[in-house]
Amino acid sequence: MTVARQPAAPEDNAGAYPRGRYLRTTWRLSWPIILENALTTTFGLVDTAMVGSLGAVAISSIALNSSVLYFMNGLLIAISVGSTVLVAQSIGAGKVDRAAAISRQSLILGIFYGLIGITVLMSISGSLPVWMGGREEVRPLATVYLRWVAAGLPLYYPGLVLSAILRGYGDTRTPLRISLAGNLLNVIGNFFLIFPTRSLTFQAMSVMMPGAGLGVAGAAISTAVTQALTGLLMLLVFCRRRFPLQFRLSQSYRLVRVDVRDILRIGVPAALDRSSHTVGLLFYVRIIAVLGTVSLAAHQLSSAAESITYMPAIGFGTAATTLVGQSIGGKRLSDVWTYSKINVLIGTAVMSVMALILFLFSRPLIGLFTNDIDIIELAGRTLRAYVWALPFFAVSIVSAGAMRGAGDTRVPFYYAMAGMWLIRLPLSLIAVHVLKFGLPAVWIAMGLDLTFRGLVMGRRLTKRVWITSPSTGKQPKKVG
Repeated sequence: MTVARQPAAPEDNAGAYPRGRYLRTTWRLSWPIILENALTTTFGLVDTAMVGSLGAVAISSIALNSSVLYFMNGLLIAISVGSTVLVAQSIGAGKVDRAAAISRQSLILGIFYGLIGITVLMSISGSLPVWMGGREEVRPLATVYLRWVAAGLPLYYPGLVLSAILRGYGDTRTPLRISLAGNLLNVIGNFFLIFPTRSLTFQAMSVMMPGAGLGVAGAAISTAVTQALTGLLMLLVFCRRRFPLQFRLSQSYRLVRVDVRDILRIGVPAALDRSSHTVGLLFYVRIIAVLGTVSLAAHQLSSAAESITYMPAIGFGTAATTLVGQSIGGKRLSDVWTYSKINVLIGTAVMSVMALILFLFSRPLIGLFTNDIDIIELAGRTLRAYVWALPFFAVSIVSAGAMRGAGDTRVPFYYAMAGMWLIRLPLSLIAVHVLKFGLPAVWIAMGLDLTFRGLVMGRRLTKRVWITSPSTGKQPKKVG
């Protein structure tokens, strides 16, 4: 395991390191995250295809729950982002004990949040499909799906926090390995739990394959078990691996007010960003649900296909958070701008290529998930009407990651709120209820939102004011 840490350098020592060194350090951190996202997305697409074979009702039952699950995950960012940044800054400053203390307290916060998550989702599982405007035939399946997925959260959420801590420490490979194992297990679980016992033919040989035939419930059970096991594996890494952040019974796990305050000071604006976005998505999906089951299913499959393009941007954005955080902690402010610029340029270039691929192959990609011609045609038109916005979205994602490493999480939150609530939702309402347009028009409204974010975030990045004055006009707060 390699920690992405460079020796301290004077603040005015710009250009002291060869450009190749910056590129190598960026790539060493980012490629495992990109690959992890690629594998997660690939297995997610396989998961979607398996459920998609059950029909539009099954797909829609999952679509109704996707926004609230995304919302719950978004609130967890208050812990995971704050932990990532503080651990990265502590490692950059050489304060390993501080990084270890933040890790232990973040674990306890993650466990508390997992217990809150299962309680909340279980209590609303029967009502949520009604609130979201689901059709009568979709509601029972949606309720069953949410209840099963919620069961894995008490272990899953602490695992996500620990993954974020490792990335702040500079280890992006361990989360990759655990994610690979978890996603593979999820697909295997789907294979045996979703479908009934059936005969599979390989060339001239026929094999009887056992199956539970649980349908949507089988997919949910597989997801819950997989998420719980990945969280448990991540906890075992921290308990058994000999490294500076290792958990030991002799250590204190008591929450310290100052440390919790620092975690939340950085993480809460990022969580509000995600939660505001997700609350907006609840209304967004509610608008789409008015268009009918086919449109809702096409939206779900389009979202799954679109997620492929996020992989590079998320990877470089996360790498930027770690590298900027460690540079801030080590007082290497010239490196902050260099790493930010490199990550944004590369992330945007790669995501632009992915957008072009999505434009050219949208219909064949959707065809991997379903045989319904109406869904394939609608989803294909929707994606082709939207992909122009993805390069701007890349700028927004990676820029936010870089600013997050410096502790600047408030301004990206303001921009995200403006995009969602002043652009996407109003234009979607007008498109559906006034102009009587369909799903592609709603996605164009989303594209305008993402374009706005990319433009304003890119402008803020180049002004560099966030490096020296994240939110208060003062020097960024150092760790310790």
